[in-house]
Amino acid sequence: MKSKIILLFLLAINFCNAQNPLTDSNYYLAYNELEIMSHAKKAFDLDNRICNFLSSSETFDKKMAVVDAFNSPDEMEAGDLFFIYLKNKHHINKIEEIKNIEDKLILSYLYFTSNIDLSKQILKANEKLYSERLSFGILKFLINSKEQVGTDECKVWKEFQNVDNKNFKIKDMRLNALTFIAKSVDNLKNKCSNEQLVITKTKRHFNNENSGNRFQLKHENGVCKINLNINNSVNLDFILDSGASVVLIPEDVFSVLVRNGTISKNDILGYKTFTIADGSSSKKPIFKIKSLTIGKITVTDIEATIGELNSDLLLGQSFIQKFKSIKIDNKSNELIIEN
Repeated sequence: MKSKIILLFLLAINFCNAQNPLTDSNYYLAYNELEIMSHAKKAFDLDNRICNFLSSSETFDKKMAVVDAFNSPDEMEAGDLFFIYLKNKHHINKIEEIKNIEDKLILSYLYFTSNIDLSKQILKANEKLYSERLSFGILKFLINSKEQVGTDECKVWKEFQNVDNKNFKIKDMRLNALTFIAKSVDNLKNKCSNEQLVITKTKRHFNNENSGNRFQLKHENGVCKINLNINNSVNLDFILDSGASVVLIPEDVFSVLVRNGTISKNDILGYKTFTIADGSSSKKPIFKIKSLTIGKITVTDIEATIGELNSDLLLGQSFIQKFKSIKIDNKSNELIIEN
């Protein structure tokens, strides 16, 4: 019994060493708002619900994130389990008979830990059809780099520079997901000599320099929300509303800010008449928000008004006009702010 335990322990060590450390980048956290994520992280088998999602019409980057979140003792069998699911669903017998390209690519990712040769074979067979997508570039990088980890980790770092500098026609992967991967890859940079480090240059520089003004949006009840800090006090989700002339803070949030001392009598500016959607007018109190912070950007002295109890927080023109431009990137689902 004792020798069996020692054997299992040694196998576990070898298994861990064989893994690509990039799978520990946790880039699935960029997709944590997906309902299936909590299920995938807790799953002990590649069950029917996960298989249904992986073979659904959801975007490829979301499917990759679910695969990345799935982490269990049965992960080594995940490729075979998904192939059985596809065989039963489409009444096929061979991988070559799978018609949906994304099914094949996800299968390639699932075989990543158990059959690297088959994984690369599936990937190679579909490269021409999918190579213009950023998500495919990342998938190819993850799979191909597995064999380099432990032998030439510097090469893995350089390979990511190639992916990062390539102009993919379809940018179908969230920027913060790439940042998770980039930070993980950056741990391999110290394996390179100074001569090797200057060979390539990354756009991202692994420190979010060029993405500091891009912020992930949340989707709730058909609207896009972004999280900001108010007066260095509370973090809350705002709806970007270019049709509102000022920032709107609900009565209950305003009361909290008064109670915690971040809004005082000196911040009350008076009253202003607003025209609402039905054409009628109403007079509302105007006050000054000392600061609104998003990421590393802080805007000061923003005009705001008080909304109804439990209403939405709105980012109106008194915030928007502080910047050169604010726009939404629908592909990456991000808010882009240009100072």
